[in-house]
Amino acid sequence: MFVAINQSLLLLRFFAIILITNSHLDSLYPNPKFGTGGALGNSIFFFISAIGITLSNSPLTQSFISWYKNRGSRVLPSLWLVLLLLIFLGHYNHLAIEQLALLFIFPKEFWFLPALMVMYIPLFFIVRHYSFNLFVKLIIPLCVIYSLWYLWSYEPTRFSIEDFGLFKVFFYLIVMLFGVYIGNNIDDIFRYQKHDLLKLLLVTLLYFASKFFMLKTGRYEWQFITHLLTLPWLVYLAKTFSGNYFKSLFDTSRYRKLVITIVASLTLEIYLIQSIIYNSHAVTSNIFPVNLLVFILLVMLSAFVLQKATIFTRSILVRVVSR
Repeated sequence: MFVAINQSLLLLRFFAIILITNSHLDSLYPNPKFGTGGALGNSIFFFISAIGITLSNSPLTQSFISWYKNRGSRVLPSLWLVLLLLIFLGHYNHLAIEQLALLFIFPKEFWFLPALMVMYIPLFFIVRHYSFNLFVKLIIPLCVIYSLWYLWSYEPTRFSIEDFGLFKVFFYLIVMLFGVYIGNNIDDIFRYQKHDLLKLLLVTLLYFASKFFMLKTGRYEWQFITHLLTLPWLVYLAKTFSGNYFKSLFDTSRYRKLVITIVASLTLEIYLIQSIIYNSHAVTSNIFPVNLLVFILLVMLSAFVLQKATIFTRSILVRVVSR
C-alpha cells in the first residue's frame, strides 16, 4: 500500500505541474481558452504538500525551527536564484532598492511559494496535534470566515475568485487542512473503488460547466461553486490515480515511469523557470504546435540546470553557515 500511495502522489504532482504550466500557455495556443487548469493544479500542490508532511511525521520528530528551516531550504534557494536571473535580465529594472528587498520576501509573480511558507507555520502544529476533533474545530470556523469573506470581497461583474489575493490563499489553507485529514485517513481514501473514475469525470464536468455558465450569464455570485467542487475533485482524482490502470503506468513501461518521475521531481523548477521560457524569442517566434514543442524542450533543460544550480548553491550555504 505504501508504494501505491507514493506512486499516486507522484502522479498527482506530475499532473499538477502540467495543469499549472498549461494555464500559463494561453498565448501559445490558437485559442487562448485552451490555457486553463491553473487553479486545479495549485489545489493539487497544496493538497499533496499537506498529505506529504502528514505522512512523513516530521512535525512529530523535529522542533519547529529545525523543521521550518528544512522546508525553507527546499524552496527558497531555487526561488532566489530565479529572481536574481530575472534581475540580471532586466525584468525588475524599475524597482527601488526597498522594492527589490521585498521581492525576495514575497514576489507576487511567484506568490505560490511564499504563501506555502506562511501556511507551513500553522500546518506544523496542526499535524503535530492532529485529531479529528481538532479538524472539526478548525474547519468549521475557517468555512464561516470563508463565507463571510466571500460575500464581502467577490466582484459581481467578473469571475475574480482565481485572481491573486489573500482570499485565494485562504482557500488553499482550507485545502491544506483537508490534506491533513486525508493524510491521516490515507489507507481508506487512496483506494480506488468502482465508479470513482466516473465520479471524477462528473465533478470535472460540473466544475467547468459552472464556470462556463457564469461566464456566459454573468451570474458571478456563484463563483464559490468552483472552490466547493475542488475538494471532491481532489479526492476522486487521488482515488482514481490509485487504481490499477494508473499503477500500470509504472509497471509496464520503464520509459513512462522515468518521464513521470523526472517531471515530478522538477515541479518546483518548472514552475519557477517557465515564465522566462514561454516569453523567449525561441518560443514565440514559432507557430503552433512547434512553439509548444520548443517550450517543453527548453523548460525541461532549464529546470534541470536550475535544480543542479540550486543543489550547488545550497551546499555552499551549508558550508558557510557551518563554519
